[in-house]
Amino acid sequence: MLTNVPPDSRLRSYSTMLLGAACFGLLGAGFDQITVSVSPEYFVLGKGVSEGASLRGSAALVGFYGGLPVGALCAGVFVWLRASGRRVRWPWFFGLATLATVPSSLLAAIVLLSLDPFQVRLDASGVLDPDRATRYLLCWSLHIGAYLGPTSAVFVMAARKAEPPFRVMPPPA
Repeated sequence: MLTNVPPDSRLRSYSTMLLGAACFGLLGAGFDQITVSVSPEYFVLGKGVSEGASLRGSAALVGFYGGLPVGALCAGVFVWLRASGRRVRWPWFFGLATLATVPSSLLAAIVLLSLDPFQVRLDASGVLDPDRATRYLLCWSLHIGAYLGPTSAVFVMAARKAEPPFRVMPPPA
């Protein structure tokens, strides 16, 4: 909590967190527009979204709501790093957290499609044909990666050795 911070800094910090949440919410809405094309069943069966003309809009809303906590977490770590004296720039931090989604999603898809450790295909055998069950598993694993990527990226950035906020010069001789 930001108790010893002046009110204008607190306002800036809370605004940063709100902006981060909104940005990741929009990214989540866009991400779900891609994944609803891969597997509408993921949203209908897995998320409880009703089928029909509003499926894309409902999927975007699910993605927006899903992206909010990830964005708030990323922005919260950014605010914490800045408050602790670290020189971290928002575009670099936000960009790295966002870009981490791609390899993380691809890795999760490769691993989960190859191993199917939770037997998603087997569990879906009475409901979905094998092709649709595989696309459901693909969509699910992409979503797991989409959460793990930015979350792990901000924790790695937070764990990096802190740089001093200024360079200490030796006293003049």
